[in-house]
Amino acid sequence: MMKKTPLMILPLVSALFLSGCVNLAPDTVVPAAPIASAWEASAVETTTAVKPWRDMVTDERLAQLIDLAIKESRDARVSALKVKKLEALYGVARSSRVPNLGGTFRNATSRSADRFSPTGEGHITHAYGASLDALAFEVDFFSRVKNLSDAALENYLASEEGHHAFMNALIVRVAALWFKVGADQALLSTQSTLLTAQRENARLVEASYKAGAATELALEQSRSIVHSLEADVEVARRTLATDRSALNLLVGATVPDEWLPTKVESSAWAEPRMLDGTPSEVLLARPDVRAAEANLRAANANIGAARAAFFPRVTLMGSVGSNGLQLSDVFNAGTGVWSFTPSVSIPIFMGGANRSRLKAAEIDRDMAVASYEQTIQKAFKEVADALIGLQTSEAEVKARQLLVKTNERAYTLAKLRYDEGAASFTDVITAEQTYVKSIQGELAAQLEDMNARLSLYNALGGGLAKEGADDTRE
Repeated sequence: MMKKTPLMILPLVSALFLSGCVNLAPDTVVPAAPIASAWEASAVETTTAVKPWRDMVTDERLAQLIDLAIKESRDARVSALKVKKLEALYGVARSSRVPNLGGTFRNATSRSADRFSPTGEGHITHAYGASLDALAFEVDFFSRVKNLSDAALENYLASEEGHHAFMNALIVRVAALWFKVGADQALLSTQSTLLTAQRENARLVEASYKAGAATELALEQSRSIVHSLEADVEVARRTLATDRSALNLLVGATVPDEWLPTKVESSAWAEPRMLDGTPSEVLLARPDVRAAEANLRAANANIGAARAAFFPRVTLMGSVGSNGLQLSDVFNAGTGVWSFTPSVSIPIFMGGANRSRLKAAEIDRDMAVASYEQTIQKAFKEVADALIGLQTSEAEVKARQLLVKTNERAYTLAKLRYDEGAASFTDVITAEQTYVKSIQGELAAQLEDMNARLSLYNALGGGLAKEGADDTRE
């Protein structure tokens, strides 16, 4: 009898070959990109591929900072853990496609009643057993289990792409904040230099006042400039401290002072490059677009699973083992047992639950289509905005630099004329405020230019080097 027991696994083997013979999931049709067929004319040079961030960074301080952020950012850790979680859930869903085996060892002990015993005294009996059990396995005739597994796979792949997009954005955000700290440092340095000069000027005016060569009004006006600049310096320090704190939080560690710039280091990031190709070709390489496409495939797989719920479900259970009254008899000849239990579950009346689940799955698919189209539109806008920014930012920076030189000269002349008595103190204050404002405008233009470069890089899907990933779709 034991020699025949292997025959019990034949239904399970046959079931594996029959599983998934009918797939009710709709084919995934990626909608046409609802965007223009060409980019606006741009002077930005083109390239065939987006370089990884290490090839874009030319300043070792910024490179070290980005490396630190990739390793230490808590947001990055959470994003990576979400991917691992969905990978584990995919493993759970995939395991349902093969029979699950379990081992069981039993020891059933019982005592009979004294009244019903021939000897008038009850006795204790033991029954031992060991078996290898094939747990409930669904024969996937209509691909319900397969589609649930496919949906879990696509959710996992979408999370991978989402994590990739997050890391790309993190790299760009770190670089942008690094440039912002440089602008803060430059503005603080300029205002501190002006403050030092005005303090010396106020000291000279005070000496002249004590000698009777200057009026009290001139003394108070010189002190007024000093106090105004002192306030501006404190504001600049606060802004710098806030941005440094934000950078530490973003990176996930304290950034060393020697890694920070003292001005907007425009040369720290390579010149921007636009990808060759039509918008639809360029944007399909973005990880968020790939994630949206994976979500669309997952939604279609869920429709297939919902459709399969309308059909009968065939479940197989079986076990093979042996029993004995003594532990030593369990594996002796003649003690073998086996069982095979197929069952069919037919949905008869579900109160509309299956139909509602199918409707919900179809709505999820429609939402995934709209989300995909919206992702494409957003990506197109980000690239277009970055190109527009690059077209104007370089010219603006040059104009702002010339304006700073002009206002610096005007401020110097106003001070000289005031010292000679040929200009009013109001002229000096006005010239000083205009000069500082022009410096702020220059720094803002430099930051806008850097942000446009970084935005184009991120919009094209640049960032982490894309490793050769295996496509685990079946």
